[in-house]
Amino acid sequence: MLQRPLLKSLGALFVAIGLVGIVVPLLPTTIFFILAASCFARSSPELERRIMEHPRFGPTVRA
Repeated sequence: MLQRPLLKSLGALFVAIGLVGIVVPLLPTTIFFILAASCFARSSPELERRIMEHPRFGPTVRA
């Protein structure tokens, strides 16, 4: 049961690193958002559904 909070925390950390990567030139951004989406999807079926049904990012994540 500790796995879900850990995955959610990792997802939030990867989002934060990705946001920093938008401003810092040599820090990759995309891979951290992909890792965050993966962590969130594994932590909760509800979050996975929200990611996949998102009008803007859902098709890109599915591809």
